[in-house]
Amino acid sequence: MLEKVLEELRSQLNSSKTIEEKLDAYVAATNQIKPVFPDETIALLEETKLLLDSFPSDYHQAYYFQNLSTAKTILNQLEEASQLADAALEIWVKLANKLEIANVYNLLGVINKSLGNYGAALSYWQNCPEIFNELGNSRGLASVYNNIAATNNQIGNFAEALEYYQKCPELFEQADYQIGVAISLTNIGIVYENLKDYEKSLEFHEKSIEIVKEIGEPRRLALALHSTAATLRLLKRNDEALEKALQSLELSEQVKDKLGISNSYRLLSALHREFNNPEEALKFSDKGLELARETNDVFKIIASLIETATTYRTFEKSKKTEKLLQEALTLSKEIKAKELLFKAHEELALYYKDKKLYKKALEHYEEFHNLENEVFNEKSDEQIQSMRVLHDVAQKEKEAEIYKLKNIELASFNERLQELNDEKNEFLGIAAHDLKNPLASIMLTASMVKEYHQRLNPEKLVKEMNKIEDIAKRMRSIISNLLDVNAIETGKMNLNYEVIDGNEILFDVVNNYVAMSKQKDITLNFINDAEDCTINVDKNSLHEILENVISNSVKYSPKEKSIWVRAFVSTEDNIQIPNVPKEVPYYVVSVKDEGPGISVEDQKKLFSKFGKLSAKPTGGESSTGLGLSIVKKLAEMMQGHVWCESTFGEGATFFTAFPLQK
Repeated sequence: MLEKVLEELRSQLNSSKTIEEKLDAYVAATNQIKPVFPDETIALLEETKLLLDSFPSDYHQAYYFQNLSTAKTILNQLEEASQLADAALEIWVKLANKLEIANVYNLLGVINKSLGNYGAALSYWQNCPEIFNELGNSRGLASVYNNIAATNNQIGNFAEALEYYQKCPELFEQADYQIGVAISLTNIGIVYENLKDYEKSLEFHEKSIEIVKEIGEPRRLALALHSTAATLRLLKRNDEALEKALQSLELSEQVKDKLGISNSYRLLSALHREFNNPEEALKFSDKGLELARETNDVFKIIASLIETATTYRTFEKSKKTEKLLQEALTLSKEIKAKELLFKAHEELALYYKDKKLYKKALEHYEEFHNLENEVFNEKSDEQIQSMRVLHDVAQKEKEAEIYKLKNIELASFNERLQELNDEKNEFLGIAAHDLKNPLASIMLTASMVKEYHQRLNPEKLVKEMNKIEDIAKRMRSIISNLLDVNAIETGKMNLNYEVIDGNEILFDVVNNYVAMSKQKDITLNFINDAEDCTINVDKNSLHEILENVISNSVKYSPKEKSIWVRAFVSTEDNIQIPNVPKEVPYYVVSVKDEGPGISVEDQKKLFSKFGKLSAKPTGGESSTGLGLSIVKKLAEMMQGHVWCESTFGEGATFFTAFPLQK
């Protein structure tokens, strides 16, 4: 590519009759090579500057500043790049050139992202899509969406990241920009890596490598090889990972890409830690951190700090570990990088545990757990949406495969198998994540009590034991949900029907949630308008249904609000139970809250399995997304009904109804 562009440039320069024509040739050449060959771009721009001195031109001057800024950005000379971009923007605004204004906004976003100014970066990028859409510039639009996605990914906003990532591949294809397609494939691979589908992640990274090899762009090939090596490490294919990591390092060294070299050093440190080679691991981690600091990329600096600290904790357990992690914590808080923040807390918890400083270990583990839970929930909330990323890239391929089968029944069967496999992975994910963290917290608390029980006063000791009990109850609830779903779907749920007074169960559940409501300053009101409450149900299942519905209202209600639980008979109230004649009497319980309400889109998936909503619990509570699906299935097994009425922003009312016994 470079040789061809330079050959065309020399030919145009020789045939040019005016300085303006020569400047046009330099603009065309530097526009082509600036994202790939920054050093060569700078050399050509030095020649351009000589021409500009004798032929001042705002148009060519703006391109000079802009292309030089792009090259400096790639070389991580960020402060200078920012000044050059500002100078270019000033000229483009004066010339009212919308396309280049948007391109410079995009560039300023990249610069600020690298400096850790994520808010400023996103502000610049938000100015771009409208302009690119207006001009029909799909490449510019894809580039901006990709940058927005990458930034949201770094700060832990995975839903936003996935929303933008899935728009990129088709746009780059429209623009016939193969480097962009390769970038998209790498990013989709990272999405699958976040979902822990490492085999699928590897497929996309390898496709990216194929494209970049055809283009012959060493800097981008180094990055694709690095991503592949990182995924191979997660697959425990460490020998292959080491080979790819060394290839990536060699290419980064060839093009003098400090950031790429630093990334390779960080990965090589982790690999040598896996190989139990302390000398090599420590050498690479130190070199990686040193280079990361030279690049001024704050995110990479934090990642290198954590990697270096992990290596020192593993092999030396020195005080240096604590110092590195405290610096990582400070920087992560400054740029609000949640995922790096929880990793730093996790490493500090492990460090203090090794030092038998259990109190400090527990403090950091709790911070780690809270942050990881926040980030993980955002990931899991969007798992179904993230699968659309695959559709954007491979939908045609999938349709072709189904067509080749020429057997609708078989295609349907395969899709059902995929659904079941996804559900199995979801169950495993919940078990691995939601049970692992509480268990680790119990272990840390128990270790601290065992170590310091003689120093703890009775009140403190009871408090710590209560903490263990509360966490164990949460684990029991998670396991109970998983077992309930399995029992219902395999037909092994045995119900013991008996005729009871529904209010007896309702009173117990309401009383159980009075204390929890008070903790959030929520007023829980009970209104009994049902004289006849005789229903034929399974007591335990009814208790579980009512508990789920009331606990959800408490969970999603803001502080200092009210919840109204009301029991009444359907024929004595103006209510229409779905698919039930009005004259048939039902015992109904309504739970009305003043929470955020439920959007029309969320209402469609309200009672589905793993149907997590866009609204988040107001007290940081966690959820498996199974509760309401269990409620609906249990109610239907007992000839009951469950539904919700809500206007977004105005709270929600959940209804449960069971036929009265005559």
